[in-house]
Amino acid sequence: MASTKSGWVTFSWIMFLLAGMLNTLYALAALGRREYFPAEGVLYDAISSHGWIWLIIGVLQIVIAFTISKRLPFGAIAGITLSVIGATTWFFYMLYLPQSGLVMILLYAAVIYGLAAHLDEFGAA
Repeated sequence: MASTKSGWVTFSWIMFLLAGMLNTLYALAALGRREYFPAEGVLYDAISSHGWIWLIIGVLQIVIAFTISKRLPFGAIAGITLSVIGATTWFFYMLYLPQSGLVMILLYAAVIYGLAAHLDEFGAA
């Protein structure tokens, strides 16, 4: 395990935690206030399924953010995997939310870089 901690890994887990918190809030809004979301902007058949899926993803992101902060190898691999899934999903949202989609894809790309380039801090390289 590396003796120094990278700022990129710190950035990655903080951004992952924020993404998880925002996705959880987004999911709760989808479950509680359906009028906030246009029906054509939802990737799933029902807004409630949309909310439950994003609630699960948001909670997973929060848990994985803490494993990344502890520099656990599982956290790095799970963080990269979930970031790829998140960036891919936001790519499909870009039709309806182009600015938000671009920002989220770039943030997920930075998280992927921060984790993948510094795997030695996790003892996985």
